[in-house]
Amino acid sequence: MLPETLTNALPDDKALVAGRFGLFLALINDQFIGRSLIFTGEYSSDEFQLLASLCLRDHAVLEVGANIGAISVPLARYLNGIGGKLYCYEPQQTIFNILCANMALNGIENVVLKGIGLGEKFGSSFYELPDYGKLGNYGDVCLTEGLSENMDSREIKTLVSTLDKELMDESIPIGLIKIDVQGMELNVLKGGEKTIEKHRPILYFENDIPEKSMALLDFVKSHDYEMYWHLPPIVTENNYFGYDLGDSERIVSINVLAVPSEKKYKINGLSRVLDEHDHPLTK
Repeated sequence: MLPETLTNALPDDKALVAGRFGLFLALINDQFIGRSLIFTGEYSSDEFQLLASLCLRDHAVLEVGANIGAISVPLARYLNGIGGKLYCYEPQQTIFNILCANMALNGIENVVLKGIGLGEKFGSSFYELPDYGKLGNYGDVCLTEGLSENMDSREIKTLVSTLDKELMDESIPIGLIKIDVQGMELNVLKGGEKTIEKHRPILYFENDIPEKSMALLDFVKSHDYEMYWHLPPIVTENNYFGYDLGDSERIVSINVLAVPSEKKYKINGLSRVLDEHDHPLTK
């Protein structure tokens, strides 16, 4: 139980959660990540467990689209135990501030946090500022190349870099790159081709837009990767707070795990991507 003075000090739109993987500041109106943490004490634990099992000793992991750190915090803690380092990128300023707070709350130091986006080329982009006072999916904010025609929209300009530029002078080997950027995954990968060829990292990326899937899978396959579907639940039945899930809360993410063909990883329990035309949402 939090001291009353600390509880009262929190803004009305935020909660402090003592969850499965540590302390988390969360947005109360965040429909998925925030509310999952608040009601169940965790978020996408199966995804974290898979990623942790793929981390290599003395290697770095990149998380592009880290949000508030629900996966970043336990991943960084795990990496710290094996001499690893985590790089997090999150362009939404409010969300990035909470990401920084959550790292500080948990005493995480083996991280590099950057409040920028990553894409195909260096420059700038825009995103529409959510109304954090209203219920919404704050993880569903995407970057666009230019301002919309809607003059009433609250659009924010942000810096966009590339994987290759960010890692140009980095000496630590890159073992894993995780990408969750609302349909811009291919752009991020295209901006990291030199990194992919140099480090041959494992790739783990969201792929939940069927019309963008084939181009994304074709690109990864062309770089000699073997791919597997991974559909982790946002919240598990045996969640930390023992929250009883309703039917509408049994939601899964649609992700792809890609491993370099030459490294001969043994992947158990996941379905191989056999046809780039197929997608879980079109079957």
